[in-house]
Parts: sequence; structure tokens; C-alpha cells
Amino acid sequence: NTACLEAVIFIIFIFTFLLKNRQS
Repeated sequence: NTACLEAVIFIIFIFTFLLKNRQS
């Protein structure tokens, strides 16, 4: 469960990073 939760947080972090890059 911990690994799954960590993976979800990691994906959200990357998604937010890519979203910010697109706005720039």
C-alpha cells in the first residue's frame, strides 16, 4: 500500500511539473 501511494504522489508531482512547463 505504501509503495502504491508513493507512486501516485510521484505521478501527481510529475503531472504538475509538466503542467507548469506547458504554461510557461
